[in-house]
Amino acid sequence: MIETPITRLTDDQDIKEPHDMALFLLLSLEVSELIALFFVLKELGSALIDRDRAICEKNELLEKCCHEVKDKAEAQKELSQACKDIQTIREERDVARKERTEAIIQRDQLLREYYQTRQKQDSTTLDMERANKEIEVLRKQYEAMSQELKEATQEAEVAKCRRDWAFQERDKIVAERESIRTLCDNLRRERDRAVSDLADALRNLDDTRKQKNDASRELKELKERIEDQLEKEASFRQLMAHNSHDSAIDTDSLEWETEVVQFEKNREDMDLKALGFDVAEGINEPYLPGDCGIFVSKVDRGGIAEGRLRVNDWLLKINNVDLTNKDRKQVLKAVLSGEGVINMVVRRRKSLGGRLITPIEINLTGYKASGIGLECGVFVAGVTPGSPATKEGSLTVGDRLIALHCSKSFCESLSVSYIRHWSKPI
Repeated sequence: MIETPITRLTDDQDIKEPHDMALFLLLSLEVSELIALFFVLKELGSALIDRDRAICEKNELLEKCCHEVKDKAEAQKELSQACKDIQTIREERDVARKERTEAIIQRDQLLREYYQTRQKQDSTTLDMERANKEIEVLRKQYEAMSQELKEATQEAEVAKCRRDWAFQERDKIVAERESIRTLCDNLRRERDRAVSDLADALRNLDDTRKQKNDASRELKELKERIEDQLEKEASFRQLMAHNSHDSAIDTDSLEWETEVVQFEKNREDMDLKALGFDVAEGINEPYLPGDCGIFVSKVDRGGIAEGRLRVNDWLLKINNVDLTNKDRKQVLKAVLSGEGVINMVVRRRKSLGGRLITPIEINLTGYKASGIGLECGVFVAGVTPGSPATKEGSLTVGDRLIALHCSKSFCESLSVSYIRHWSKPI
């Protein structure tokens, strides 16, 4: 029995107080866990010892198997030798039989001669005794040969039993060899599978590295594009500060006008795409710096909204829903919630001083720059041939830019608002 602090506590003194009882329970739990851990470790050690013993027994069996194979070979040699000895004994037995037959014949002849010449010749008695002696010798030889034949038969039976046992042991060894061969085949298949998995992993690693390099290259190009855009915006702000007088004149020449635009809702799932226009993100991503209003960012040609809405229009309300500090999702929800007629309160700037504000959208997909050359930061000095601005076809030399905005992620589309005097051709 293992002596623990709990047993000593119960033997030395009685448990009377509640806190003593709690201490006793806590100690009993810890000691029980230690005892369980001790027995687990003991069982683990015994399991390791059993494994080592099993390995030793396997090695001993293999050695025994080798010895048995050797014994089997020796037994086969002894069996072949015994067969040869039996054949020799059989030949000798046949010879002895022939000799015995001849001796019997001779004995009969001697007996006949003895009876015929007993009275005639006294010398026949000696011949008779000699013949009897020879017969006794032959009988003893026969008995000896019979005993040797019996012993040879017994040895042949023992050799046969040994041969059968050797055949059984050989069958067991063959079965074990087949099981080992099957295990080796399984191990080879698992190795081939692991090698194929490793090759697939290496190919995936190469593909990942290629994707990483492509993403790094694209990120680098995007950073360069953003830095160029930031430099252009900085120069634009600096030049706008130098031309504040002209900007004040232009601002004074513009004023706001408000208009109510109505759309008939033909079906319940009619959204902005069905109406033929789209809006900016609003408060989540301001369309204009410092302005969180909902502005029209795109009007589809041939759509329902063409001729009713313009790019840069400011949406104030949709069906009495105020769009102040709202985002694009709330605008879409207001459009879908309308029934029959969708009323939109739109606010836009109008020209009073002989100038016209024109919004355009330039697609920059596949290009690093828009192709617009600026002079003094705000005036178009030139348009690069083959550039996105040339393909759009609206900007000409002398136009003054009012606003720039990247309407999509990674500047795939550039929204531009510019002023052109009426004296210039449109």
